[in-house]
Amino acid sequence: MRRTRISIALAATALLASACGSSSGGSTSAGGTGSSPAAASQNTSAAPSSASGTPTKDISGKLAWYSLTPPAASAKVVKAFTAKYPNVTVETTNFQGPDILDRVKAEASGGLNKFDVIDMAGRNPLRALAAGGLLADYQPSTLSTYPADKQKQIADSNAWVYGANAHGICYNAEAVKTPPTSYDDLLKPEYKGKIVYGAPIQTGFGQNFTVESKDAWGEAKWKDFWTRLGKQNVLVTDNPSTAMSQTVSGERPILMYCNLSALNGAVRKGAPIKWQTTEPNIANEVALAISAKAPNPEPARAFVDFMLSTEGQALVAPDFGLQPIMDGAPVPDAAKGLADVKLILSPSKFAVDELHGVKEFDKAAYSEYVAFMKQAFGK
Repeated sequence: MRRTRISIALAATALLASACGSSSGGSTSAGGTGSSPAAASQNTSAAPSSASGTPTKDISGKLAWYSLTPPAASAKVVKAFTAKYPNVTVETTNFQGPDILDRVKAEASGGLNKFDVIDMAGRNPLRALAAGGLLADYQPSTLSTYPADKQKQIADSNAWVYGANAHGICYNAEAVKTPPTSYDDLLKPEYKGKIVYGAPIQTGFGQNFTVESKDAWGEAKWKDFWTRLGKQNVLVTDNPSTAMSQTVSGERPILMYCNLSALNGAVRKGAPIKWQTTEPNIANEVALAISAKAPNPEPARAFVDFMLSTEGQALVAPDFGLQPIMDGAPVPDAAKGLADVKLILSPSKFAVDELHGVKEFDKAAYSEYVAFMKQAFGK
């Protein structure tokens, strides 16, 4: 069986909101005691760490983590991290979607620097923070354990991908006796009125796939597919929770472009949801960065090292419901079928060049996209 292949490109601004939801603004603390370390340069060498997971006591202080990960998952990461660094106390603030960017921007405009590390669904919002001088350059010590080609894929100078939220087709196994095995299958008459999908305009989990599939399929097939899908009486929603609840209840038993973490969450609650992996498997990267003015830079660097280490990568699947970046790390049960499916970490060249470029927003290209989607879906 071949290993999963991962292709990574830049992350697009309007696509950030789809991965790893949580309740907004909640804070939790965990860890040992100790005084805050003295300020240090963000470009220094990596903090000492133990590859075996033995407690490391030469780093102490506090660590403020701004996170989009669910509180239960981030709590498990904190527990493992502080077991290794018992003299570090971690305070986690969990956010929902763009609230995390609003907080960082508001604090920066007020001259405040409250966070040490931050994670995002995609690197593009992190690049926007870096462009404003808000992120630190760093070379994680554990990055050297990855092959050279993987290092280039997952690392910027100030942002590091540690997981991927893969996507496929979710379906209610009690309501769908003959499940679709490809996106083309969704065009069959038997699935009319049974599909729910994220709104393809201005929503991360819907717009993401409609945009990215153009690069994967080519323009001719892209236009044909979305035009025909629009005739399938698809329920579109801008709320991922609503989409999954429709599938769980059986009202709309097929959820198109369903992510791995949402699937794991539903299955853990006992829902009869199954997953069909299919290409193109457009996945969202989940990345981590350090504040340029981190109050506690040494614990922050140790945290990044930890998340890219064997120990940290072992937590990505069971606790985050994500595909780990490190080859050989455990994968979520539902992702075991991904070994022969190519993962494409969004966004594609089309998304960057035509719709959501990092440097500027092409309003004309986006208006054309919006007009096409409105015509396809009749709204």
